Amino acid sequence: MLWLHIHFYQLTLDNLPKVKQRENIVVYDARSNSIVQTSGTAQQAGIEPGMGLAQAASLCETLQVVDYQKQTEMGYLHSLASLVYQCAAEVALSPPAALHIRIDNLTRYYGNLQSVWFAIKSVLQERQVHFHFATAGSPEAAEALANAGTDIFFIDKNTIQKALGQLPVSALSLEPKSLQALFRAGIKQVKQLLNISPTELGKRFNNATLQYVFALRGERHHRLVFYHPPAEFEQTINLPYEEENTQRLLPFIAKTLKDLAVFLRLRNTGLLRITMTLMFRDHVPFSLGIGKASPHFCEHEWLELINLKFETLVIPAPVIAVAVCAAELCETSSDNEDLFNNRTGVFAKQQLIGKLTARLGESQVSKPMWPKDHRLHILSTTSKNADNTCYNDLPGIILPEPAQLNESPVIEFGPVRIETGWWDEKKYKRDYYIARNHRGQRMQIFKESDQWFINGWYI
Repeated sequence: MLWLHIHFYQLTLDNLPKVKQRENIVVYDARSNSIVQTSGTAQQAGIEPGMGLAQAASLCETLQVVDYQKQTEMGYLHSLASLVYQCAAEVALSPPAALHIRIDNLTRYYGNLQSVWFAIKSVLQERQVHFHFATAGSPEAAEALANAGTDIFFIDKNTIQKALGQLPVSALSLEPKSLQALFRAGIKQVKQLLNISPTELGKRFNNATLQYVFALRGERHHRLVFYHPPAEFEQTINLPYEEENTQRLLPFIAKTLKDLAVFLRLRNTGLLRITMTLMFRDHVPFSLGIGKASPHFCEHEWLELINLKFETLVIPAPVIAVAVCAAELCETSSDNEDLFNNRTGVFAKQQLIGKLTARLGESQVSKPMWPKDHRLHILSTTSKNADNTCYNDLPGIILPEPAQLNESPVIEFGPVRIETGWWDEKKYKRDYYIARNHRGQRMQIFKESDQWFINGWYI
């Protein structure tokens, strides 16, 4: 077996808006009173992970602090797992910010291990996240090499064992008590630990250390729970600071929309509605829905619709988190199967309806439809029970009341007899013609009581 371990060492910082990444910003864990992630400019100021907040603030007077939230990073990790799932099926989460990926069984699809690594690295680089990585014969060995910042894609077993043996035991994922026991025994490098026989290990150290050494050697069965994408998309964005301006929420939402695009692409589905919930510190959460007329997913279009919704939205308090949910998935329609044709013209009407709905609200937007009735004196309606079928032989403009015909047009088509209305005792029998007057205008006419009338105009 060959396992790849990827450790995302600044996952919270990588998910901040790009404008923030250029500032002196750190991620602070209040439980340990230490800095856990630092931006590049903060590192240049001398701030390092493990420092206390007071020491870091003394080194940089413009320091910005973001609270570390383990649950938030877990959400980011799930998003990355869904990306990697496009390339590899056996992906296991290593909370709060790492992934185990089995890659030896992927060579039948990619040809060689280098191609496997290139595919995985490409999807992660597109997401613009920082990470350390390494490969080894077991997840624990790969994790130790990655945590040490090895960043080498090992293939040869002897090379892996040599690199693993040169690591300090502090790079191992052992409990502090177990590490102290190793230090007291004079064991400082991993190769010293691996050279001890299992019998001696069992006598000198606890069972957890013994099991971990077996795992490093690849002599223990790996009981990992592999990642499976959920059936519904739901992601919560915990903001690093309270935000009063809804427009400033868009960069955070844009990242979530990219994850949603991957989610839909894996399932070959579309989306007509997104539900967003804005959360506040001292107010009840506020939910709003954003709809779209076409199920085809385009993250730029959705972001524009959300922006239109936010322009008229008044929030009661600063936002601390945003939840995005997409539960009602639907199959994308096959209106245009030509891959070489621009679909913009095809979906222009749907895009306009979606923008108007986001701006004005669903109750303020409607479109004319023909009723389920052949009697043309019943005008178009916006009723939900109306038929959306397009009748190409009907005039584009139907007059509210038939107008008397005072000229002699040329009849081009007809008659078409409509005889209906038996079910509501409003019987209807009329012969319609298509005629053209001397100005070239086409009209729908009919004769009644020896008099000709205009029913509508063709446009």
